[in-house]
Amino acid sequence: MWEALHQIIRAYNTDGDSGAAKVLAGVAGKAEAARQLAYRLYTLCERSSRAEDARAYNEVVTGWNGIESAAAKVATPQQRSLFDDVEETP
Repeated sequence: MWEALHQIIRAYNTDGDSGAAKVLAGVAGKAEAARQLAYRLYTLCERSSRAEDARAYNEVVTGWNGIESAAAKVATPQQRSLFDDVEETP
């Protein structure tokens, strides 16, 4: 989760909502956990007077709705089944 969150932050800083959305779409099942981790790390950094680190987490937390909205529009590859190409025979 730590790695996913920091990839989201990196993408958000370079490509905004759309960049972070691509990363978030890849870990969609863990999106809420990533958001909660960002918020908790923000809180810890604030308490420890680590303003620069707190800023990065806060930006992602405050932009989360836009990131999620953009992630919903990202096409994710669908895993194929063994029988996807098999035609049924009578």
